[in-house]
Amino acid sequence: MKFFSAQNVLNKKEQAIKTPDRLHSQIELTETEKKVLNLLQKDFGFEVRPFEGLAKKLGLKEPELLSMIGDLKERGYITRIGPFFNMDKTSGQVTLVAMRVPEESFEKTAEIVNSYVEIAHNYKRDHEFNMWFVLACSDKKRASDILSEIEKLSGCKTMNLPKIREFNLDLYLEA
Repeated sequence: MKFFSAQNVLNKKEQAIKTPDRLHSQIELTETEKKVLNLLQKDFGFEVRPFEGLAKKLGLKEPELLSMIGDLKERGYITRIGPFFNMDKTSGQVTLVAMRVPEESFEKTAEIVNSYVEIAHNYKRDHEFNMWFVLACSDKKRASDILSEIEKLSGCKTMNLPKIREFNLDLYLEA
């Protein structure tokens, strides 16, 4: 089995391609930052003010925790905080999409792809299919329309690989 390297292609407000110096900061994590990362993964509450509850568990004030989370995001340790919705339980669709994108148009294509709020992840890979992203839509027609739009705007074909079976792994990365 051959593994290929992957590079995160950032979404929306940030630069189109994540540069190696932003993959992780040179600043070591403090013990409190490690606790924050661990709690965000395993103990994020369903409360009106979930960050307030986490801050109390850490002995911090909510604004202090939010500032720390912002710093961790800026340093590349956090990319997203939010729920995962199982779109296939609705009339929606979740699909993995691969594209062959010429290197000279990769950044422009990444900007096109990332302009859709329905794109959850986007990675550059060292492979013939060098762009891979996850598309999650509330209905199958919208998913199809987005892929058609991406093809038209980028000039590159998409390979739609819809989810057939789900595996729950409960990924937890201890800091």
